[in-house]
Amino acid sequence: MPARKQSPAIALRFEGVTILVVEDHEDSRDAMRQFLESIGATVLLARNGREGFDLLTSQAPDVTLCDLRMPGVDGYMLVERVKADPRVARAKIIAVSAFGEPTDIQRTWAAGFDGHLVKPVDHELLVATLQRTLWARFPTESRPRRRERRKR
Repeated sequence: MPARKQSPAIALRFEGVTILVVEDHEDSRDAMRQFLESIGATVLLARNGREGFDLLTSQAPDVTLCDLRMPGVDGYMLVERVKADPRVARAKIIAVSAFGEPTDIQRTWAAGFDGHLVKPVDHELLVATLQRTLWARFPTESRPRRRERRKR
């Protein structure tokens, strides 16, 4: 079987980028962590919005991927708290949800999220969303970069 060609988007590397994943389901949280680490990111994990807010304020991740429906402090409550707190009000937060109807996406934008990904998350779309969200925050020399191609 021929080797599967890797997408140019997934060939980007995110060394030096810290991503917070706020997700109450352990399997989903672990799968997201594994993928993000495979593209070079440093990953912080939170099981709910309360833990997510604590990590946002103490660790200042470059971007947060946040589930919307969680017990206790859900994604909407988290983004509301973040936008009201001057220490982290400019934090970049991307909603990650099983709900992907246009009204769901409009609701997340209206709530203050910086993007919306639908579960199960397509890795190429995730990388493209991260790149678009982070691009302006990094000087040219430290932007996510393409992997060096190996010679065969």
